[in-house]
Amino acid sequence: MEQTPPPPRRPVMVAPVQGFSAVFLSALLRSHGTEYLRSLERSMRFHPAYLAEVRQLWASIEQAEAEWLAWRASVDGSAEAVPAEGPAASSSEITVKEAADMLRLTTRRVRQLLSEGRLTGRTVGRSWLIDRTSVELHGAARRAA
Repeated sequence: MEQTPPPPRRPVMVAPVQGFSAVFLSALLRSHGTEYLRSLERSMRFHPAYLAEVRQLWASIEQAEAEWLAWRASVDGSAEAVPAEGPAASSSEITVKEAADMLRLTTRRVRQLLSEGRLTGRTVGRSWLIDRTSVELHGAARRAA
């Protein structure tokens, strides 16, 4: 597969992200972007400079998230961007413990699968909410192997 050519020289453009928008985008990227970015890197379809640009922007969003969370904690004593149960938590999301029970694994192994991108989920504060479908698919793949 042919790589895209290196990016031409261009003026620096900035997409400012701050406040709760940074928290929201950071959570979205963590839950859906990690594995997608890895697959782009493996495919070698894009010039490494493009992927480096994406990683740099991602790091900037995470920095803006950290700054907003620190500001919020200083204002109201809250270390969390959202309530502990998470925004719009639904029946399609489960806890690490529930995923571990479904897969007959330890909670530590479930967290490893999340960090490897083999399960999809999002962090809320210091806790994970995991996509139930990804757990079911992972379990089916394990049983089939």
